[in-house]
Formats: sequence, structure tokens, C-alpha cells
Amino acid sequence: MASELPIPDEQLFYADASNNPQKLTITPFIDYVHYPTLGCPALLGPDQQLEVLMSLPDGIDPTGIGFKLVDRHGQQGAAFGLNGEGAPELIKDSHDGIRKLFRFRLRMDAAPFALFDLCAAIGSIEETQYNAVRRYQSITGSEKVIFCGDSQYHVDNHICLEKFIKRVNSLDVAWISIIGDICDNGVKSPKNLIKLAAGVSKGPVTHYYENEYRLSHELLRNLRHPVLVVPGNHDGMSAYNKYGAGKPTDVFTGPDALNTTEYDGLHHFCRTFGPLYFGFNWAKTRYLCNNTFELTRTQRLGYHAIVANWGGWMCIDQLQWVKREFETHKGQHKVMLMHHDPRGGSEGLNLGHYHRIRPYEFDRKWPILKAYLSYALRHGRTSWQQEWMAPADGGMEQHPVKDLLQTMLEYHVWAVIMGHDNENWVDSYFDGGDLFKTEPSTIRYTQRGEVGDSQLVDDIIDHLESANYEALTKLLDAKDEKTARTALSAALGDLEREASPAEVLFAENAAEKWDLNIKSAIHFIHVDDIGSYSYSEESDFNDYGFVLAQLKNGAPVEVQSHHISGKVGQARKLEED
Repeated sequence: MASELPIPDEQLFYADASNNPQKLTITPFIDYVHYPTLGCPALLGPDQQLEVLMSLPDGIDPTGIGFKLVDRHGQQGAAFGLNGEGAPELIKDSHDGIRKLFRFRLRMDAAPFALFDLCAAIGSIEETQYNAVRRYQSITGSEKVIFCGDSQYHVDNHICLEKFIKRVNSLDVAWISIIGDICDNGVKSPKNLIKLAAGVSKGPVTHYYENEYRLSHELLRNLRHPVLVVPGNHDGMSAYNKYGAGKPTDVFTGPDALNTTEYDGLHHFCRTFGPLYFGFNWAKTRYLCNNTFELTRTQRLGYHAIVANWGGWMCIDQLQWVKREFETHKGQHKVMLMHHDPRGGSEGLNLGHYHRIRPYEFDRKWPILKAYLSYALRHGRTSWQQEWMAPADGGMEQHPVKDLLQTMLEYHVWAVIMGHDNENWVDSYFDGGDLFKTEPSTIRYTQRGEVGDSQLVDDIIDHLESANYEALTKLLDAKDEKTARTALSAALGDLEREASPAEVLFAENAAEKWDLNIKSAIHFIHVDDIGSYSYSEESDFNDYGFVLAQLKNGAPVEVQSHHISGKVGQARKLEED
């Protein structure tokens, strides 16, 4: 190949329909144009060409494709035609031989410095990739950018995403990254989780993804900055036909010979936003945008959003790609964007706790529901929250994530920026330290005395122990949201204190024996969510926000929390030693 491709070789045909088989309808924002897209845009300096990757059915003449850029935000629809630099280049045939991938090199001379939609005309069909191209007058590496996570968009919390878009459109930033959990898959609230559990049957599946992906895309195209999007666990949940557990399979995405797939959120991600992982350059820094929900489809199964496994995982192909990227870009700073924390913990607490991958069991909802409710209702960091998964059995000595962490340290990664935990903080390590020398954290549930209704707590416990979720739903629906949350938290706390050790759901902390010694400064940065559950009052928006980062040579050197309400936190510098 003449030059490095904008997306990895194994992701080239990610959006082809043959790779996206499921019963639930997908609204395909991505069909022919595989790069650039809304979630994987082209970020171009003044002297750079635009490269476009297109997957074309056999028989379509690539020389007949027409391209234009549309300045929808600035010049109210002004269009600029693009001329090719040489003939289209055939890159690869798809695995089924139905499509061919071509690279087009297009001159940008006539286009102003702005954010554009890319339009491709394939015969009578025109495909538009919104906000897919940003041409900059200069890239100095000293720009400001935004990191955030977890919009968890659903139809009832659209106001959160709308407020975020309005807020960041007023800021002077080069680009935005949303680090996983774009969609919600029907969680909505702790009370709604119980409703979902009450309604679970082996009949038809209730669908959320088709609307959530489509509507979140329609909102995000209103951003006036390019946005980079990576998947999170809420984006990749799946279900087999009629919610049966199906037959175990090692399929991650794509056709499944053993089972009929009702839906797979990662299919929707690929047809909506772009590849599951990719890299890009910004000044002297190489950014890797990773997929850390790379569990098999069997392991991603669940009751709507009530899944057995929601922590991180990365397969060998992606890990090898990470190593190749680091080796290829040795002379550059390195920053990784990923939804989950590969340390198996966060905020310097509970590091090395890797939860065993659990089987999907249709008739055992309580362990799953309990873990979800506990996460939503906890006070302080928790020891059971699934940050990253461990193999279902066997020792921890050869856990695949050990290789990932060693690779990060060996190649001197400057920062790992993550979502998932819905709070802002930074864990910084310096030369000579060890990654897993930490203290355990504590968890505090609401106490009975804080509820003011001990009988309500007892009734909740009775319903939970008898798995009578329909009765629990009716009980909680009769209460306001605050009372329901505090009473649920108190009930879970009582149950937790009575639980036997066998109910502990996380693996032993064996990772301290890995001897992962720090070779240079590395910063693990968690960023806030921009939307989730509570949004009934204006003050609720103080809980949602993003990180505004100051760059130097393209890498973040200072981070500051901002809330979508307008509240601004204190800036923190990322030191080198």
C-alpha cells in the first residue's frame, strides 16, 4: 500500500450489510462511505489531502463517483466540489466478494477552513456523512479539545444531549471525543430496571437501539465541532431471537452460524458512527480510539440493559493493532481513548479487581439486577463495579489485560482517557512506581434512618428476596423518585451485609503480582458523563459535564471539568515527574 490507511485493515469493511446480520432494522447512516464519518472524521491541516474509503458493490465504476463538501453550519449549505488526485485505488475485496474497497485522494484547494458534511454521489444515490471533514487553517498542537463520556441517550433524556451540544458549540475547541455509552438500551432509571426485569419473558424482545442510535445521530450532527466516537458497554449489548440464551459462540460481530441474532448494539454502532477502533494524528501525538467492549456476543447478552457482563475486554487482533500502532509511531506522544479502565479499578482504588465473565442465564436475574441497582445507588467507590473482566475460569497470571498494560508502559503512553464511571478524576503515576499498590475503598448505602420509613425498606427486601419484581414495581411507582432511590439503597445495604462470601462477584486481587513498573509519567483520566438518568430539575445538570483539555504538542497537559449547567471546576496540570 502506498501509505497508512485512516482505519485499521481488520475494520475496513465494518459497515457492510453482510457483516451486520440481525432481525432488528438498522437505520444505515453508513453504507458506501466507510471513512470519514460523523464518529470517525477527517481532521486536516491546510496542506493535507482528503482521503475517502468507499465500499462499492462489484460492477460500480469508482471513477464515476462525485464528491462535494457542504458547509452546513457556517455558510448555510455552500457546496464545494472535490477533484481527485489520480485514479481511485483498489485496496481490498470483502470476505464474501460482494464489495470492493477503494481509496480516493481528493484535493482540498477550493474548500475554506471549516467543518463540512461529505456528500458522495453514486449514480442516482447520494450518501451524506455529516460533520465528517474539518479543515483547519493551522494545527499547532496547542489547541483545546473536549473529552467526555456516557450520554446514554434515550428518548426521555434528550434534553441532556441538547444542553451539551448548545454548551460546547459556544466554546472554541478543535474537536470533541465522546468515549463510549452513546446510547442507553433502555436503562433510564433504577425503577425502570426493575420494570424491565419484571417484564422479561422468552417471548419477543423489546427494542431500544433502533430509535436511540438514530435519534442520537440526528442530535450529534448539530455539533459545530468534529466528534470522535468510541463504543461503550451500553452501545454493544445484544440479544438472541426471543431472548433465549442461545448456543455458546465465539462470534464478536458479524454472522453467527449457531444463533439468530435479534439485535447487536455493535452492529448499530458500525452503521451509525464508524469503525469500532481507529487511530489519528494530532500534531506530534498519536491517538488510539479503542473498543473495550470486545466480549463475544454470547457474553454481551442480557435482558435489555440488564446484562451479566458490562466490564472491559480487548481481543488479540486489537491488541496486536495497538502494538503495531505504537511501533509505527515511536517518535510521537501517545494517548488512548477507551471506555473501560484496564487497571480493573479507578480513582486509585480497587485496582486489580477483575470480575469473572459470567454466563448468560435467563432464569437468574437477581445477581445481575442487584449489581446494576447497587451501582446506580452507591455512595463512594465500589469494589464490585465491573471495570474490566477476567476469564471465566483459570488463574490470573496470563490475563490478556496484563499484556495491554505492559505495552502501555513499555511504549510510554502519556494518557489513557476513559468514561464508564461518570465522574472526573486523574490518577497520575511517575517513574519507579507500581501500578497496583493501592488501598481498598469503601461502599456506603443509605441507612434505614435516612429513609424515614422502615416498613418500606422491609417491603422492598421481601419483594427482592421473593423475586416479585412486578409487586416491587408497583410499590416504587407509588413513591417519588428520591424516596424510591433512598429506600432501594437501604434495602440493598441490608442485603449486602447479610450476604455470604459466595455471593461476592469479583475475582481475587492477584494483579499486584504482575510487577507492572512505571517507566515514565502516565495519567489515567476518567471523564464525566453528559447525560444519564436524573434531569427533572435545573440543578441536576450540575451532575453532568465534560473535561476541557489544553494540549501541548497535541497531548493533554491540563484538564478542567465543565458542567453542562455552566459550572466550571478547578484546572489540573498533568505533570511529567
